[in-house]
Amino acid sequence: MNAPYFANTNSQNSTSRAATTIRKAEYLLWRRLHPDPDEDIEIISQSLSDLTGTRQSRIRNIIFAFERLKELPHLQARQEELYHLDLDRLITIDQTLSKLGEIDADKRLLIDAELTTYLTPKRPNQKLPSHRNLRRKLRELIVRLDPTIAARDPRRKESYNLEPTGGEWAAVCLDVGLETAEIIDRNIRSVATEKDISLAQAAVALLTGKAEAKAKVVLNMYRCDLPDAPAFVQSLGWVSPEVADDMQTRATTVRDMEKAAQDESGNYVTPPHIRAFVEGLDGTCRWPGCTRPAMASQMDHRHDFAEGGPTAAANLVGELV
Repeated sequence: MNAPYFANTNSQNSTSRAATTIRKAEYLLWRRLHPDPDEDIEIISQSLSDLTGTRQSRIRNIIFAFERLKELPHLQARQEELYHLDLDRLITIDQTLSKLGEIDADKRLLIDAELTTYLTPKRPNQKLPSHRNLRRKLRELIVRLDPTIAARDPRRKESYNLEPTGGEWAAVCLDVGLETAEIIDRNIRSVATEKDISLAQAAVALLTGKAEAKAKVVLNMYRCDLPDAPAFVQSLGWVSPEVADDMQTRATTVRDMEKAAQDESGNYVTPPHIRAFVEGLDGTCRWPGCTRPAMASQMDHRHDFAEGGPTAAANLVGELV
């Protein structure tokens, strides 16, 4: 039986080997450059930015990520065995866990164990969890550890800055919460589709006033009727009761999921409320091993519609085509 491994660490594939070498070199470089706790992070990040050409804001994120990894010794050991996690995934782990604020020893042990298990391959050529799935896993863990957690990261606030990147170019950096980022992303994609332009061109058009986001942005949130219950939001994953309360007060439509579960349509195209129920039930594409969100999947009839299969939740699954 072949030993399990992630596809991005496949030693038999030259591209995978090269990518692993790059990840390892980046990891070891930033571990060596990691400052002492008593050093001024602003001075250090500015100095490292000058020496490496890396944005100062990214360097700060890398420093925070390596500090976080010190609190997760089992995950750190797995990383230094496989070098499967890139810097962006390490940053994602830190930024998501920072919502817990100060983490006590027992919670750190639990987080370390669960995260290490999640990021350890179970079968040969397994796909490494995406950033979105990694955030979702962490958010589920956070809500389980502390259902009363505050909605936003106490260490971070919305921020904007402009950083020259060389020549006549610059990076426009906007740091916002996941919910806001999801809405911005959908608006940009809507403009890009409408005008048949790239996402970057659509973002520029929106920010410079040359285009308006006309599409209605839909974020389906699933929540039970229990008091102080967390909620599941498509694309964002599990959110705390406080975030759920805030989003619920701004909701323009409330769907009865019990009714949607029983409804049946005479049309082939799935009505929005039935589709929302199936997406919330499935979570991801039903194809074995596929982790693509259900909202990005196509509704497929189990019993063919042409042969009398109803357009109803019990006869529908979300699958990629």
